[in-house]
Amino acid sequence: MNDTTIYKQRVLSKIIENAEIEYSNQLKIVKEMVNTINESPTAMQSHSDQSRFLNSQVADSIDSKINALLLHINNAKNYRFTKQGTLATIGSLVELKVNNKENRNYMILPFLGGYECEMDGKSIYVISPKAPLALSIVNKTKESKFSFRGSEYIIEEII
Repeated sequence: MNDTTIYKQRVLSKIIENAEIEYSNQLKIVKEMVNTINESPTAMQSHSDQSRFLNSQVADSIDSKINALLLHINNAKNYRFTKQGTLATIGSLVELKVNNKENRNYMILPFLGGYECEMDGKSIYVISPKAPLALSIVNKTKESKFSFRGSEYIIEEII
């Protein structure tokens, strides 16, 4: 494994850690909702049945989302970075200069889009390959320029 692959693996590990914290928090919420549903009093039965039904639907919806998150976490844990070429692709960590002012860092991954982490004083955001910004980045090289949603971007680095 080369240095860039090790760095990207460290970034991914940090992102997984953040996703696992959210997973744990969401799991607690579902368990609390299920306990509330199961413990609701049987007095005022019709109201209780309606509340149980609605709470059950909400718990099922959240449960579905956290199961999807768990799948993404497991996929991330098994992900292996390939050797980086000169083009931005899935698995790339890309540093962009926005409007010749600030730099932003994005990792293009097929899972955990929307998550972020701090690494070496930089915020790194995960974006899906299907995200509009990623579609503007993929297959471009270092120093490529593009416009996106009214801003001008320059690819400063591809790792």
